[in-house]
Amino acid sequence: MECGTLFKMAGVYNFAAAAICAVVAARTVSKNIILEQKDIAVKNAIATVVHPATFKSGN
Repeated sequence: MECGTLFKMAGVYNFAAAAICAVVAARTVSKNIILEQKDIAVKNAIATVVHPATFKSGN
C-alpha cells in the first residue's frame, strides 16, 4: 500500500522507483524473530538494490 504512493509519485515526476518486500518470520513455526538474521537480511536487501542502481547511474 505504501509503495503504491511512491510509485505514483515517481511516475508523476518521471523518476525510477523500486520496492523490496520480505518476510522476516515464519509464523507457522514460531512467533520469534531472530534479530541477527533480520539485520543481515535487511542489509542484503538494501545492497541488492543500491549496488545495481549505483552501477546504472555511473554509465
